[in-house]
Amino acid sequence: MSCEGHRPAAAVFKVSGSSDRFYSIALPPSITISNQRGAKMKVVDLEGSKQNGTLSAGHDEFSVGGYLNVAPNQDDGLYEGSFVVTVEYQ
Repeated sequence: MSCEGHRPAAAVFKVSGSSDRFYSIALPPSITISNQRGAKMKVVDLEGSKQNGTLSAGHDEFSVGGYLNVAPNQDDGLYEGSFVVTVEYQ
């Protein structure tokens, strides 16, 4: 597998609000990404770098990654997709 001009990386999310407040996150279990020709791949076992956090000085951040299921003879190209991250501010 090669990535043309891009290095694979986890998505990074920033959370802000009142200082010292707690938050938790919820993620979908998997997402589907597709290329411009409609070929699809699944990203599974999405996991955050933390399940909850504290807004020290009013901000924090976490990353989300997962495992990419690449099929034999998978169509090449730029694959894109989106997913919803729910942050519950407490």
